[in-house]
Amino acid sequence: MTKQPNNLTDKPQIAATIWVNADEIASRFGVSRNTIWRWARTPENEFPDPVRLTPRVTRWRLADIERFEEIRSVALAA
Repeated sequence: MTKQPNNLTDKPQIAATIWVNADEIASRFGVSRNTIWRWARTPENEFPDPVRLTPRVTRWRLADIERFEEIRSVALAA
């Protein structure tokens, strides 16, 4: 019989995820919080989609933000 996960810590990929908010991302890029939300709404930017964790809490996965940075830096270097 397989054990069913009974909470979030039973799933390593979820427990190991680092979440960041719009203020932290804005600080990282040196832009305003509104700019982060604008990037998230504009598909051409290829900015990662936010994840709604609860009705009042929305965050981004740090790994997605780092991947976005990497893709942008390669595109700008070309």
